[in-house]
Amino acid sequence: MLLLVIAVIAGFAVRPLVPPSASGLHLRGVFVLVGALCLQAFVAPLISGWIHSILLFGSVLVGIGWLVFNIAIARTVLVRAALSAFAVGAVMNLIPTLQHGSMPVDRNALFRSGIREAQIADQPARKHLLVVRDAPFLSDRIPIPQLHMVASPGDVVEVLGVIGLVAAWPRSRKPVDGRAVRRAGRRRPRTIQP
Repeated sequence: MLLLVIAVIAGFAVRPLVPPSASGLHLRGVFVLVGALCLQAFVAPLISGWIHSILLFGSVLVGIGWLVFNIAIARTVLVRAALSAFAVGAVMNLIPTLQHGSMPVDRNALFRSGIREAQIADQPARKHLLVVRDAPFLSDRIPIPQLHMVASPGDVVEVLGVIGLVAAWPRSRKPVDGRAVRRAGRRRPRTIQP
């Protein structure tokens, strides 16, 4: 979830580089995606065993379904590309989750990120971690010591998608005051008297 916050900030930073014609974000059913992300980030980590796997798998499937639907109705190339990147990242995360029942975390990457084994056992939000010695390529294997976390290649692709979505957010237009326009239309040009 912290990576998503960073992606939103980065998206706002690159917004000035995006031409207004490329913006135009009209997403449907955003509450579905928010619910799936909250389930994945806040509920699933507190539960272990097969229920954790079902919640994780279900939330990813719901998120992918939402993305595919919105890709089909996207109006601009930037939005379609950003949603597609988000969907590809979600599928990349789904593959190891299906294989192992949970997202495997590389032991060496975990320790390089600053997390110790004692912290895994003591913190409820980390008890679900499936720590393995040599995790597969698509698993959590990219250490981010500054954030004390480990990311997967799919997370990186999802972050790029979020940056694109925020960059494509529609520009706000200043409302036109109708009264001022009508008053300006009624004014008669003044003639200069000699």
